[in-house]
Amino acid sequence: MRAHSVTRIVIPLLLGLAFITAAAEAASLNAWQFTAPLPAALAGHAMTATTTHVYALGGVAGTTCTLVDSVNVAPILPDGSLGPWTATTALTFPRGFLGAVVVGKYLYVAGGANGCGLVTATKYATVERAEILSDGTLGPWTAMASLTNPRAHMPVVSDGIHLYAVGGYDGTRTNSVEMTTVLPDGSLASWQAVAGMTVGREAAAASIANGRLYAAGGLGASTLATTEGAVIQADGTLAAWQGMAPLSVPRYQAIGAEVAGSFWVAGGNNEGTLFSTTELAVFDAAGAITGWTAGPQMNAARTTHAGAVSGSRTFVSGGVSVSGGPPLASVEFASAVSAPMPTAVGIYRDGTWYLDKNANGTWEGCGTECVTWGGLAGDVPVVGDWNNLGSTKIGIYRNGTWYLDRNGNGFWDGCGAECIAWGGLSGDVPVVGDWNNTGSTKVGIYRASTGAWYLDTNGNGVWEECSTDACILWGGAAKDTPVVGKW
Repeated sequence: MRAHSVTRIVIPLLLGLAFITAAAEAASLNAWQFTAPLPAALAGHAMTATTTHVYALGGVAGTTCTLVDSVNVAPILPDGSLGPWTATTALTFPRGFLGAVVVGKYLYVAGGANGCGLVTATKYATVERAEILSDGTLGPWTAMASLTNPRAHMPVVSDGIHLYAVGGYDGTRTNSVEMTTVLPDGSLASWQAVAGMTVGREAAAASIANGRLYAAGGLGASTLATTEGAVIQADGTLAAWQGMAPLSVPRYQAIGAEVAGSFWVAGGNNEGTLFSTTELAVFDAAGAITGWTAGPQMNAARTTHAGAVSGSRTFVSGGVSVSGGPPLASVEFASAVSAPMPTAVGIYRDGTWYLDKNANGTWEGCGTECVTWGGLAGDVPVVGDWNNLGSTKIGIYRNGTWYLDRNGNGFWDGCGAECIAWGGLSGDVPVVGDWNNTGSTKVGIYRASTGAWYLDTNGNGVWEECSTDACILWGGAAKDTPVVGKW
């Protein structure tokens, strides 16, 4: 993703004309760098991140598979490195080989096991949630709707609206995938089975990009190099999985990461050969993986490690670097560098967006270039990278409420996930920008009657008065047009 500088003030979209990034950016990674190590060496743990903090949860310590319930958090510093790790609210019980993900102001953990020998260990279906407090620490854990099937060694990923538990070990190396929806209060709807992968995958790498869920590698009858993807449909269910180009080497216990619209796979092992290598998926225009390119090697070979993404940065921690060896405490990070696609044109008309998605300057019909998202007369179109994934998404502003396509799937998914009732007065002009330089687009309004700007500085979608959010009394006249930029 591009390097960010703080947006000062924003351009409103006038007369129904919207400019939108044509496609996800093609990214590469800079060299991996060591940063603050974990407080204790871990393997089989989980990692996840917000825009400001990284979390390490559960896992096993030592060579005798001692399960832990600890949760540690580290702040992300301006250069992308981590500050010191500190303990926060522990899980309700120890679990290893679990999944974890952040959606909004909540952190969720799911599944896992009570031992390292997954054939005989108890697998868990339980799911917990903790609120992320303003200082990055966690509130108490609360039980959520359980998975339909106990499982461990599976990735858990989110598109910002739904959670997906992908494959894993449930007594078999399963191909099953489960999905739940995050409700407006942060609780979870009942989990449901969605389209299963074409093959069972334990400890696969998985991620969401381009409106698809991807899975790569893993352990089946043998270590797998195969990959596949499934389109995420409007209701969160999956279309049928389609096979795609294989990894350059078979690997399982690797981590998958979406960075700047790209799918990365890092580390893992193949029958005792441990990898420090990384691979980047190459996509065609439809989002299918057509090949893989080599990325920078990590500083240590890692398997049963954990990974997390925050904006343009990927973090990995722990795992083991020698088969049967002790866990690691080391942590590494790498920043993405992008080759931006050109900004392309588009039109908003009566609830439909007509977008030059491939930026070729030619109208190619609604088969590829229309998004019928809905709207009412008087709605103001807005665009931004609402979820910090590197591509521009659409939205509308209506009388103080923002309706945003947060996951970029081109479908209206309901106010549980896609509404921000931030407030405003008649005549206010909606504005958007990266007010705090974290990579995601935030909302705001310009009030022409007073020349004042009211900006959601921390991006939480809640108006928190001028003491927290930004109030800029910059002045202006009644007919002025607000504009923004990285001046």
